[in-house]
Amino acid sequence: MDLCSVGIWLDRAMVRAYPHATMLRRNFLGHAVLFASAFPSFAKSVRASQSAPSVWMEIAQQVIQSNISPGIQLVVMKAGVLTENIALGFGNLETKTVVSPQSVFRIGSLTKQITCTLLLKLQSEKRLSFNDPAAKYLPFLSKHAACTIKELAQHTAGIHEEPEAPELHGEVTQLRLAQAISEQRQFFDFPPGTAWLYSNAGYIILGAIIESVTKQSLSSVVESYLSKKLNLSNTTYDDLMPIVMGRTSGYSQTESTKQPFKNAAVIDVIQSGAAGAMRSTALELATLHQALLLGSLLTPSERAELLSPSLLRNGKPSNTNRFSEQDRAMGDAHYGLGVHLDSSSTRDKSLIVHHSGFISGFSAYLATHIQSKTTIVCLYNVDANPRLPFRDIRRATFRDVLLTAKP
Repeated sequence: MDLCSVGIWLDRAMVRAYPHATMLRRNFLGHAVLFASAFPSFAKSVRASQSAPSVWMEIAQQVIQSNISPGIQLVVMKAGVLTENIALGFGNLETKTVVSPQSVFRIGSLTKQITCTLLLKLQSEKRLSFNDPAAKYLPFLSKHAACTIKELAQHTAGIHEEPEAPELHGEVTQLRLAQAISEQRQFFDFPPGTAWLYSNAGYIILGAIIESVTKQSLSSVVESYLSKKLNLSNTTYDDLMPIVMGRTSGYSQTESTKQPFKNAAVIDVIQSGAAGAMRSTALELATLHQALLLGSLLTPSERAELLSPSLLRNGKPSNTNRFSEQDRAMGDAHYGLGVHLDSSSTRDKSLIVHHSGFISGFSAYLATHIQSKTTIVCLYNVDANPRLPFRDIRRATFRDVLLTAKP
């Protein structure tokens, strides 16, 4: 499925995601409790005690009733308190397995902010620096012009993305994928540091750097730095081989009203690596996002770097020179380390940190409004399509601050 041909009309501040969706035979993009002592009321769902359906429940019900997606998970969390925890529809249409809060979805490019969190931790341990050239850790890149780890993470390195993945035999590792990318006929779309262009290939290189520095797999590094600390048992890199309890199946829409869905194309998800190969639940993603942005998982200096808008080598913001005309739909939004930074669509210029994620058969959105400490996560087991209500969910969650929503 060529997601480049699919339109999605979101608020001005959101990413025009689909032009980036074809990644080396991987159709995806992209773009909780902090700690028990800090937010002891985390497990209480306010909505469970109320009889009238919330606006989020109404949206979720419409998704299922209108055959927009077979299933949906939707979570709203505010300052560590779970206020919405919705799970509707089917995780598998053939077995009629229903979606529960524990159902596991692929999250596509929501992986990117996790990749950058790992890099921040490795930098704090002085095992690397965002200002280091990537070739310092991957010598085979030295034949190309130098680009830094930060330029890769902020999509200003200019790494070109081929439409098809390289043919690799045997074990597929991030290192082997990065080597194949380095051998592309065209390595750069533009000189490093001179423009902004979303690049999944650049994140594959980051995954190779992480594995090179740690001498561990990405899954092991995530477990050490994130999953164990936050008790995120379902947040890891996906793999088709192990039996995963609650694993959700992915679907594509059809044009038939009798059979509105078909099985999504099978892809080798491991090739998405640090760019988009992870799986999780909506609740765990909300937990993680609040821990990253509001809790003590990151130090103040780490968080400041995560949320610093990317700059070009000439010192100008990267949003002043977008390489692709299609990216103008992003408006004035900036990009940090694996996250979009939007303060242009809020009335008071307060910050919304967000990203979307798409991979064959799955679509996702994750956003946190820093000032109100509010996080929204929605996960679908269907390919990206213009009927997915990302805009409606975003407006419902941040209606008090968005320019385009009524308070």
